[in-house]
Amino acid sequence: MRSYPASTQRGGVREDGKRLQARLEAHLTQVSELRSQLLALPPVVTSACVAGTPITTRNVDVGGTESLAAVSRAMAQLVTLALACDPTRVVSIQFTGSVGDQVFSEIGQADDQHELTHDAGSQGAVHDSVVFTFARLAELLVSLRGAVEGTGNLLDQSAVLCTTDVAEGLYHSTRDYPLVLAGRAGGALKHPGVHVRGNGQNTSDVLLSALRAVGANVPGVGGGAGYSTTPCAGILA
Repeated sequence: MRSYPASTQRGGVREDGKRLQARLEAHLTQVSELRSQLLALPPVVTSACVAGTPITTRNVDVGGTESLAAVSRAMAQLVTLALACDPTRVVSIQFTGSVGDQVFSEIGQADDQHELTHDAGSQGAVHDSVVFTFARLAELLVSLRGAVEGTGNLLDQSAVLCTTDVAEGLYHSTRDYPLVLAGRAGGALKHPGVHVRGNGQNTSDVLLSALRAVGANVPGVGGGAGYSTTPCAGILA
């Protein structure tokens, strides 16, 4: 390893710091602009803005594991109510954490998903956990579809982006990175759904499409090699 004078090292760190500060300032500016746009929109309280079924159960671990399905259903109800009553128009849900050692005991598994993804002989179990996870997403979408808004429903007016941190955990690969974009975003997204094969396309193109579909007029999104200024035309109406 080649050594450099201390002054040169300090200069490099200083320049890196300046670049990082510039990126953070640009990001905060975009967030501020998006917030201003959302606040400028008039609140629209829909007929679905009514209290749901009271939740009387407690979120207590069973045998040391969380009841993922029950918690997910409660979150779906809360998200639907929040969007229907309009205290917020942006919601983020992290179903399980990256390398979070989540055990899907509700489908009979005893080993954590992260370890299973790195075991070539356990990919069937990984598949089962993915199916279980997407069943929870389906419950959220059904809940949104069941909430009336205007002549349609909340799902018609929303864009729901679902993704993960890798394409294949076994190899930590990012090729053929999976994304699901549900809803119609008020008619901005294609309906009925389509399957678009990226073939090396920047994944952030989909995120940019989703942002613009819901009214965020941002020039681009992402960072580094993942920065995108070109929306994914294949999913736009």
